[in-house]
Amino acid sequence: MIAVVGDSFVDVLAGVVALPQWGQDTPCADPIQMQPGGSALNTATQLANLGAPVAFFSAYGADAFGDLLSAHLAKHHVVSHAQALATLPTGVCIVLTGQGDRAFVTHYGAAHAFSQEHIPLERLLDARHIHVGGFYSCIGLLPDLVSLLRVAKAKGITTSLDTNYDGTEAWAHLDAVLPLVDVFLPNEVEAMRITNTTTVDAALVSLSTRGPQLTVIKTGGDGARAMAATTKAQWRHPCFPTAVVDTTGAGDAFNAGFLYAWTQEPTDVLRALRYGCAVGSACVARLGACLDVPSPESIRALVQ
Repeated sequence: MIAVVGDSFVDVLAGVVALPQWGQDTPCADPIQMQPGGSALNTATQLANLGAPVAFFSAYGADAFGDLLSAHLAKHHVVSHAQALATLPTGVCIVLTGQGDRAFVTHYGAAHAFSQEHIPLERLLDARHIHVGGFYSCIGLLPDLVSLLRVAKAKGITTSLDTNYDGTEAWAHLDAVLPLVDVFLPNEVEAMRITNTTTVDAALVSLSTRGPQLTVIKTGGDGARAMAATTKAQWRHPCFPTAVVDTTGAGDAFNAGFLYAWTQEPTDVLRALRYGCAVGSACVARLGACLDVPSPESIRALVQ
């Protein structure tokens, strides 16, 4: 079983020709949609869609948005241990997608309050792998994450982490967490911000000295790069050609594909990159992050 720990949101999606200016009304030709979202929830959904047994640990509100997320997880066969908090609303992210760019408006709600006290540890520690998603969306979890990962590592559980972007630009807590992570999965902007570098090459080298056994950097339309800490071996894989509809959740989808393959065969990094790029490419061909997921057969056909 793969445990996914982290954020869950409702995404309100609007595709526009250009991002709006203050005082203006920007028309939206396609219907505005409300969909499940959050980095961790997206990854959990895509993993379960591939056939991996998945347990999900998060928090949302005891409200209609929380009901939407709970129903989504059940529909996609994700075993949910997410807690419905009575005193806080479900996190909501408004996603404005323009031509080649996006903008977000977010209320974090229950995601910021999610902490170790909301996690049934005996269930979490039944996992063979633990993935933490939406690291900087779950500020309540950060103080206890090091101790939680130490317990997991002592039990032989492998771990992975995706930070998402830190809006404060502080990139705090990583120095303590990264040595406990087997696979670190930032995108290229995050990797360069974390390392204060200006190229993916430099970021790979820097991160490989900071603790994770394997650093995987998602490079958007160019695919992904990886580097092993001990051997300094490097791998890369391009994206699969696709007509891009919406890039929301593409990195989370990549995480799912990569971890699905890597947890089966950790030594075959190239195969894991291929799976990650296949699921990520399929994601951008659809509107939204994880409501409309590709068939597992179509992903396997791509990676053959």
